[in-house]
Amino acid sequence: LDYFSIFKALKSKKGFLGTIEFYPEEGKYHLDGHRKCGVVLTPEETLRHKCICPVCGKTLTIGVLHRVTTLADRKKPKKPKDSGDFFSLIPLKEIISEIIGVGPQSKKVTSEYLRLLQTYGSELDILLNIPSEVFGKDSNPFYNIALARMRSGNVTKQAGYDGEFGTVKVFSIKEQKNLLKKKSKISLN
Repeated sequence: LDYFSIFKALKSKKGFLGTIEFYPEEGKYHLDGHRKCGVVLTPEETLRHKCICPVCGKTLTIGVLHRVTTLADRKKPKKPKDSGDFFSLIPLKEIISEIIGVGPQSKKVTSEYLRLLQTYGSELDILLNIPSEVFGKDSNPFYNIALARMRSGNVTKQAGYDGEFGTVKVFSIKEQKNLLKKKSKISLN
């Protein structure tokens, strides 16, 4: 595995299965905005405001999506027919953090993370390959729901802007409160 092998796989499409990435919305400069005023705008909204903050009148910080939109040669992206797949993931510790209701760097999350690795294997296997139904039998059945949602892209995204990181969550705030109450019957639709 070296640069030339990777280049060859990308060019020939042989041996290249796809890419694994975080959600781009998590980036600190995904959308346009002005942190001081709490203004977050899509590229289209920014153009309507002529790149000026509608609150204070200063120039907005332009985000990555705006630049991509400017460089694009079409309105909607078109995936080449022979391109590899891509998978957007949420780190396992962040999923555990949502379910348990404490920070991702906490001892509780780390302990549970290590337990899951020992039980099921690598983090990538857990996030991508192991059937989510397997986790329904786990001590916490919400892993099943969380992994299924992440794999299908059924997540809540709040994009980053002007130096503020974005967030990606598998459960709504209301669902998280219900998780913390440990109600046995909860609707997570």
